[in-house]
Amino acid sequence: HHEVPTVGAHGVASVRFGGRQLLFFSNDKDERTTKQHSELFELVGTWPDARFESRQQVPTDGAHAAEFFTSADGERLFLAVANLGDRQTESYRRFSHVYSVDPTAEPPMQLETRLSTRGATDFHGFAID
Repeated sequence: HHEVPTVGAHGVASVRFGGRQLLFFSNDKDERTTKQHSELFELVGTWPDARFESRQQVPTDGAHAAEFFTSADGERLFLAVANLGDRQTESYRRFSHVYSVDPTAEPPMQLETRLSTRGATDFHGFAID
C-alpha cells in the first residue's frame, strides 16, 4: 500500500520503459480551478518496500488523460496529455501537450509540441518514425 498525492486526478497512465516503472497522474481540478500540476512518478525499490517518488510536475488545464507511446523503433518514450479545459466556464479551447520522456534525465520530461484541442478527454497510443 502506498499513497500518492493528487489533486482531483482524473486518470493515470503507466509504462515500463528502460527497466523503470513510471506513472503519470492527470490532475483535473480542485474546488477553484482547472489549472493544476499533473505529476510523473517512478516506482523505486523492490516489492514489498517499493515506493513511488515524484520525478516531475507539469502545468495542466483540466487534464483528463495521458498516454505513453514510443517511437517506431522503441528507442524513445513520449507522453501525450489531454487538457479538457474548464467545464464551469464552458471554456474548452486549450493546448494539449506532447513530452519526450527520458527516465534517466533530470528533469525527465521535455515539451516537444503543443496541440490545439477543444475539450480533449483522451489520447490513443501510436508510433512515430
